[in-house]
Amino acid sequence: MKIRTLFLVGLICLTVMGMVQAQFVSADELVEIETNLSVDFVHPGSSFQAAVIANLQPTWHVNAHQPTLEYLIPTELTLESVDGLTLGETRYPESIRLKFEFAKEELDVYEGRVIMRFPVSVSPDASGERVIQGSFRYQACNNEICLAPTRK
Repeated sequence: MKIRTLFLVGLICLTVMGMVQAQFVSADELVEIETNLSVDFVHPGSSFQAAVIANLQPTWHVNAHQPTLEYLIPTELTLESVDGLTLGETRYPESIRLKFEFAKEELDVYEGRVIMRFPVSVSPDASGERVIQGSFRYQACNNEICLAPTRK
């Protein structure tokens, strides 16, 4: 009887620990960001394409840039201006429409690899190195929960 009770208590503790750990998933851990340029070298007066790529962990998604419902947090790439560069409008990928347990209707979301592109024009008188900085705002969700919105 003692061994059986200890086993049951241990099993309950492991289950509770797993539930608590799931509640402490960090949205920051669920998305990795990488960047890419369409060229190896940039010359004054030239133009090129830049991309910010968000890689989402399996079973997680983020809302589309234009979410299905007004109250949903849109995925958004915000870029800071840079002297000598003109940054064009960000182009977001086509969303996919999925049904989740927590919503009555299908929602427009991104899953997997999310590639956001924007054109860049270099001023004819630009010289030296330039760094484009920005932030990626998103709300990570799975089929059961949504985490607090965050930025990377």
